[in-house]
Amino acid sequence: MKTRLGRTFAITLGGLALLLCGSGVGAGEPLGSTLEDGSQVHFDGAYYDFRAADGRKMIKLWVTPGPEPVRGMFIIGHGGGSGDSRSFPRDRNFQAYAARHRFAFVGLHYFPGRRVYDDGAAVFVKALDAFAALGPHPEIAHLPFVVFGGSNGGATSYGLACGLPERAIAFTPNAAAWWNPETPSDAAIEVPGLFVVGLFDPFMRGVGVEATRQLVADARKRGARWSFVAEEKGHEDGATWQLFTRFWDRVIDLRLPPGADPRQGPVALRTIPEEEGWLADTESWDDGLTRVAPFAEYEGDRAAASWLPDADTAFLYLSLIHISEPTRPS
Repeated sequence: MKTRLGRTFAITLGGLALLLCGSGVGAGEPLGSTLEDGSQVHFDGAYYDFRAADGRKMIKLWVTPGPEPVRGMFIIGHGGGSGDSRSFPRDRNFQAYAARHRFAFVGLHYFPGRRVYDDGAAVFVKALDAFAALGPHPEIAHLPFVVFGGSNGGATSYGLACGLPERAIAFTPNAAAWWNPETPSDAAIEVPGLFVVGLFDPFMRGVGVEATRQLVADARKRGARWSFVAEEKGHEDGATWQLFTRFWDRVIDLRLPPGADPRQGPVALRTIPEEEGWLADTESWDDGLTRVAPFAEYEGDRAAASWLPDADTAFLYLSLIHISEPTRPS
């Protein structure tokens, strides 16, 4: 994931990355505290760190430098149930992309995706509150987020969006199969979501495709702002970054009020009316050219179609889709 995103943004955002390298990140007096339950938090001027009392759950948060408050955060879940994505907030390309939106960037350790909805979201909020209490960035307590990740990280992104729908701008799970909760809330289906699975994923053995297809189909009947992509790949990132980043850019613009100040309290995210989006006909995948159209012009069962926020993401979606029942290449 790191390498692909680096290739995607190295040219367009390389200058900003170099600017960040020389921006004095990391200056200032280190701050820290121990919470009542024994968890620890620390801030070195650039990175916030959280370590749970049991030494398992950990969080690293990078803050875009400068005097202005950050507006939101990108969260990347880790691969493997006990994996670690805390190196990603140190990546200059990820930092550059986050800085473009004036967002923070967050990596996690030991947030098993299927347990995030039940207990991980509460730990995450506790860590954010503790970071905010250290002083330099009180807005962290109220930051809305975009969450993404592959494999276990995909399950984490779904779990966080369902557990904290009032703070979730968007979520984009990739190459995952296990979804908790099985039935999302009414608030969660209003959070734009883009699910990508691998048709040839050896770890999911078809389960990821069908489980995700059914999850999205059931939610779309309720008006979910969700879409489903079955990509010709295995358990890798695939060719999703152009679609993901355009999706994030657009949804952030639509959902985050321009004048919102998280220092003043929770941010009231705007709901995107379903009829303002575009729809993609998943039944036309076999034709080799997926049919897409604005909601009002879509011919067919709108509840059975994938939902996308605008024309750009709809046509990027079209370019990524392949046939739904292919024969695996030899």
